[in-house]
Amino acid sequence: MSLPVGFAAPSPRRGRGDNLTSHAFQVLRQRILANTIAPGDPIDDAAVARELGMSRTPVRESLLALQERGLVRIVPRVGHFATEISTADVVDAYEVRMLLEPATAEAAAQRISAQEAAGLAHLVGFGPEELSPALFPRAVELNRKFHVGIAEASGNRRLARLFSQLMDDLTRVVHYELAHGLTSGAWREEHQRILDAIASHNAVAAGQMVRETILNTNVMIQKGVWVRYRDLVERSRSTHLAQHTAVLVGDATG
Repeated sequence: MSLPVGFAAPSPRRGRGDNLTSHAFQVLRQRILANTIAPGDPIDDAAVARELGMSRTPVRESLLALQERGLVRIVPRVGHFATEISTADVVDAYEVRMLLEPATAEAAAQRISAQEAAGLAHLVGFGPEELSPALFPRAVELNRKFHVGIAEASGNRRLARLFSQLMDDLTRVVHYELAHGLTSGAWREEHQRILDAIASHNAVAAGQMVRETILNTNVMIQKGVWVRYRDLVERSRSTHLAQHTAVLVGDATG
């Protein structure tokens, strides 16, 4: 089951399988993006079903949708796991972002409406004087919505869909950086400059500002900011490797 860009899950209703699947999808997606379910962590579909008050069927359907989005790995006869992210994955993701996002910003600047620009203005985020740890999750979500919103304003649905999935991958890293003081999360000023260029239909300036933002992030990665997140992934992999092995050995001898 594939979900469209900007999909908002309706409130679940008993007897409405699609709504239940949508609800489970949104709950699990948010937990994976926020690293509440860390890279490599197992996802117990039975436990999730009990927690959400539904059968396992919509939970499993949501896990299939999350697998399509690259957030879940399903291992037959073993279980469901949040996908791991390697250093190469992050570098690759930022290279793809460098190819996609300046183009989306330039396209958005050429066609954005006043209404769309006003919508993006509500997503620029917080300034340093406003931000507190309690607002970190909201800051990350606004950051994602702002950048995806620019892609949607480009008018190219396929491009926006690709970019939305890319931002899912990067949002997991941003959550970790923010929680560990590796980035400030105060992106309002930077986002406002980008929005001003787009809203004034200055495609060249919009594309350049986005490129500079991505280059600054790449510098952080090259300086080793990514190492701590990589260590989290490695610890998670080590923890669960023994569990996977035990299950496989049990199946082979059972």
